[in-house]
Amino acid sequence: MNKNRFWFIIGALFLISACTYLFTSGQYINVVHALKSMNKWWLLSAMGLILIYWLVETKIIHLLINRLYKKKKFRDALKVSMIGQFFSGITPFATGGQPAQLVLLSKLDVPVGMGSSMLMSKFIIYQGILVLYAGILLILKANMFLSNISNLFSLVLIGFGVNLVVISALVFISISKKTNKKVSNKIIKILYKINLIKNIDMVQLKIAKNIEEFHQQVAILSGHKILVFKMVLLTFFQLTCYFLVPYCLYRGFGLTGVAITDIIAATAFVLMVTSFIPMPGGSGGAEGGFYIIFGMFFIGKYIVPAILVWRVITYYMWMVIGGFWVLSSNVNYARS
Repeated sequence: MNKNRFWFIIGALFLISACTYLFTSGQYINVVHALKSMNKWWLLSAMGLILIYWLVETKIIHLLINRLYKKKKFRDALKVSMIGQFFSGITPFATGGQPAQLVLLSKLDVPVGMGSSMLMSKFIIYQGILVLYAGILLILKANMFLSNISNLFSLVLIGFGVNLVVISALVFISISKKTNKKVSNKIIKILYKINLIKNIDMVQLKIAKNIEEFHQQVAILSGHKILVFKMVLLTFFQLTCYFLVPYCLYRGFGLTGVAITDIIAATAFVLMVTSFIPMPGGSGGAEGGFYIIFGMFFIGKYIVPAILVWRVITYYMWMVIGGFWVLSSNVNYARS
């Protein structure tokens, strides 16, 4: 519990830092005025879309557990989802989310190899749909964004390339058992040489068993075409909900005239920019990308309030909620 509290404090520090900047920079005055004039129904719609986003996330996890393992309560899948959100939010490149989820899945009696394949399959589908989504939007909206934010657009293309490479590598790893074993054995040998591993034979046997189980589950999942199809549709809907949040804020500030597809494209491009920012939650890159890209649509006095409301809804609010999940849990996620 003490280690879980430590991670909760780390997450809370990000929220405190944002609030400190808000007040010391004097931007809170603009935010207060903007929020007073904001249409509350649009604000609630934005919050509702993020709620749907995480419920869909939970539904996908729930489907995977129920189809590939055994029936579990939706509440269990919700815990896995929220814990993953919190640890992804406080670690660079969101690297802490899946290990923490794997720990919780093991506490739900899901075998490690099976849990790994579930999370990997979900991540591959999510990244695949994100890359496909962004790729289509790049083709349709490239000219408009190039003419307005040509300097930043190169970062969007780099982000798209990084995500494309990541998804390609993950697909290859999921298919190639031989490569998995070679890479894992090299890592184990390095860890053994620097005295982080004592019994190398035992660790190699354990990892080999998990890899075997992982690939067995991947093979099983490939036979569940209806399940994969449902995950693809749910992920597409999930991302669309996320991409529509800035549109609700745009309309909430009383702004009109920009096509909804332009807002969706802009949000996808912000995600592309933040994907290679080595900071928890893409901090700095997310705000900077939003400021430059959405500066095309939001009138000057609304852009900073829009950034802050967007980050609170899509990041800080769920960090706080996820943090309380960690505090109330008896699981030691820090060992992940």
